[in-house]
Amino acid sequence: MEHNAKETGCDARDGAVLEGPVTLEIVGGDGEIVNCHEGQCFYKNGHHYILFAEELAEDGKKGNVTYSSRLKISEKEVRLRRSLPGTNGSPRAHVMEFVYLLREEGERGCLVDYPTPYGTLSLEILTKELTVERREAELLAKIRYVMLQEGREINQGSLKISIRRA
Repeated sequence: MEHNAKETGCDARDGAVLEGPVTLEIVGGDGEIVNCHEGQCFYKNGHHYILFAEELAEDGKKGNVTYSSRLKISEKEVRLRRSLPGTNGSPRAHVMEFVYLLREEGERGCLVDYPTPYGTLSLEILTKELTVERREAELLAKIRYVMLQEGREINQGSLKISIRRA
């Protein structure tokens, strides 16, 4: 199993920290834009955080449910956390993680409970490649991954996440 993680470009000491209003674009492996949002970016402890809102309907279409979302990016991880107000006032949250770790044979990837309109899926995400490029006005993450359900491969995919100064 091939793993690759690298970060290119300037580091925070060189002034390549992206902060303030941003436009976030997430593109799937087929080149189709999955999400495009306006948000706020800040840098803390070696991580870029992008805060934004997503509007989705329970049936997966845009519209009636607003998620508070946080994207956390560093050279070895990309984590997407979505929070939705719960029925008792406390937020419900789910996290999708793409984490680059060299694993010993037989070790598991990141486990995720992924809610869908039809119920929750328990998935395992194995990150094959994670590349993060930082520039003065842009942050770009490229991810190749495999999703497993009950040990069976159900999807191979890729994402390109672009964050640009608004």
